[in-house]
Parts: sequence; C-alpha cells; structure tokens
Amino acid sequence: MGIVDDPRTVIMTLDAQFSDQATEVDSALSGDHQSNVQPRTRTSNASFDEDGKKNLRVSSFRSTKSDEGTDTDEFEQLNGSNGDHSSTGSLHEELQRAKHEVLIREEELNNLRSIRNKMEDEVRDLTASLFEEANKKVCAALQKSAGSEKALKEANMKVEGLQAEVQALKALVLTSTPSNPNLSCQAHSPCVIEQQAKGFLKRHKRSPSHPIQTISCAHLNGIDPNSSQSNHGEVLEVDPKLEEEFLLWRESPVVEWESPHPFFRRILQEDILPCLTFSNEELSLKIQEAMKSHSISIESVSAASRQFPKNCALLKCPRICTHIMQLGDGDEEGIPISQLCRNRITGVCDLLVYLRYIERGLVKANEKEVYEEIMRLRLEVAAAKLGFHNHRNK
Repeated sequence: MGIVDDPRTVIMTLDAQFSDQATEVDSALSGDHQSNVQPRTRTSNASFDEDGKKNLRVSSFRSTKSDEGTDTDEFEQLNGSNGDHSSTGSLHEELQRAKHEVLIREEELNNLRSIRNKMEDEVRDLTASLFEEANKKVCAALQKSAGSEKALKEANMKVEGLQAEVQALKALVLTSTPSNPNLSCQAHSPCVIEQQAKGFLKRHKRSPSHPIQTISCAHLNGIDPNSSQSNHGEVLEVDPKLEEEFLLWRESPVVEWESPHPFFRRILQEDILPCLTFSNEELSLKIQEAMKSHSISIESVSAASRQFPKNCALLKCPRICTHIMQLGDGDEEGIPISQLCRNRITGVCDLLVYLRYIERGLVKANEKEVYEEIMRLRLEVAAAKLGFHNHRNK
C-alpha cells in the first residue's frame, strides 16, 4: 500500500472494505459461524509535521497488515467450513455405497446358503439311496449264497445217492450169477436191501385127487419144488394166482402207478397205498406224488433235536421226530416225522426201487430169486406198516 496524503481517507476506505468482506463472510456461513470481524475505527493523533506523517504511515500500514491478517484467518475458516461440508458429503456417499455393497453381499450370502442347503439335501438323499441300494444288494447276495449252499448240499446228496446206487448195481451184477446168487440193491432212501439166495420156493404138495395146475413152479426158472425154506429160514409157499401174474409182468415189467398190469396193481393196492396212508391225508397224497416223481428225501436229525417230542406231521400227534422229510425240489421246509413214518416210507421206497431195477433190466437173477426178493420186500413193507422197527437189518 502506498503512502497517501490524507490518512483519514485511507482509514475510512479500509474500514469500508473490511466491513464488506465481513458481511460476505457472514452471508456465506449462513449464520453457522459468528463473525469476529468488527468495523475498526482507527484514530490517531496525527500531526502534520513531517515526522508525524511518517509515523502515521507506519501505523496505518501496521493496522492494515493487522486487518489483512484477520481477513486471511476468516477466509481460512470459511474455506475450512466448506471443506467440512464437502468431506461430510463424500463420507455420506461412501456410507451409502458401503450399505449398498453390504446388501449385495447379504443377497449373495443368502444365495450361497440356499445352494448349500440344497446340496446337503441332495447329499443326504444320495447317501440314503446308496445305503438302501447297498442293503438290497447285500440281501440279494446273502439269499443267492444261501440258495447256492442249499443247491450244493442237495447236489452232494444226489451225487452220494447215485454213487451208492452205482455201487449197488455193480454188486447186483456181480452177485447175480448162478454160482453166487446174492442180491443187493441200494434204494433212494438210506435203506440197504441185501439178500443171499440160499433156499428155493416151495409149492404146496397137492393130493392125487387135486387136478394138475396148468402153471406150475417149473415155470419159474431154477425153482426146485422140493425146496421148503427161503434165505431167511422162513417157509415160502407160492400163491398160484400171484405166480401167474408175476410171470406175465416179468415178460414186460412196467412200474407206473397208472399201470393196468394185475401184478403191479396188486402190490400197489395191498402194500404201497396202505403203508403210505397216514392221519394227515393231504400230506399222504403229496408223498405219493413225490414217490411218482422220485423227489422225496429223508435226513436224520441231530441227537439234541430228539430230546423233546414234537408234533409228527404225518401222525398229527406228539412223537420223538428222528428225521426230516423234504418233498419236491427242496424249496419247502423240512417236515419232521417219527421213526415209524420213516420206516414205512423207506420200506415202500425199497420195494419200488427194486421193481424199477427189474424194469430197466438191471437185475440178472432168475425168476425164482426175483420173486423171492419181491415177496421179502413186501413182507418188510407190511412189518413197517405194523410198527416193527427192528424187523429189518438197517
């Protein structure tokens, strides 16, 4: 600022300028800030001498500088207030953006949670289905294994039966010679039929008044009419009618339950059917059907199972059940039977098996020996039906 001639004019001019600036600052702050700027009135005892002018200039200059510093502070306060407003606005914007981002993150988190829940549900369902499928496969494998073991057991039993039958046939062929006419055959049941032909059949001696029979014992090859005892030391007399039927059947032997041949029909009606008739009629018929199809098996039970009486399925009464019977292919459960029922069934099996051997041409003995063996087997069937347990040598 330059030196003026009139200090009063300068002071008034500066006061007016500062007043205007203070007014502008007050209006800019809108009442938030109180202006500390007050109109200043500078008074000075000016003197009009040369030294006084000089002092006035200095005083005026300092006053001006002081006033300019105050204005500068006020402008800095104004600028700071404006900066605070701008920083507050920016912080508000950042807060809004942060809230928006938080909302977006929450939505994403909810979506991820829903996806996780769905995946957990799917995993649980898959796990349950896998366990169920595994259980089904295990059950199927166990059933298959049990069926295989059962089939193996039945196959082994059949093999053993066939092997025993082969051995019996070999023995039958070897012992069926005239020099050694011993007979043996293996039945499907555990029974072993053995016979040594030591005697001959005997016909009843008739008086001279009796007419000569058209069919005599001579028709039986190798039969000695003077023989009087069988191989068991029992007297065996030949029924002429039965003898005639046997010789006719021996020419073309047929072992069928529906066979019309008189000899087999007689054995069926007199021996087989009565021996296979039990209190349980339904089961009796099943046994007869199993006999026709060769699908009956009998097994002995353990000693521990024989300690207490059970209900015999055939007799329908409590008995000590010593054996288990199976009919058909073995799919059904075993049927407990007593010793009496077992002897009756196996007796019929022995008789039928020997008749089938004759039908197949496996018995090479003469008619005398064959007839005697058939009669002996019929005797065993009758004894079993009557309850004689020790009659046969088992």
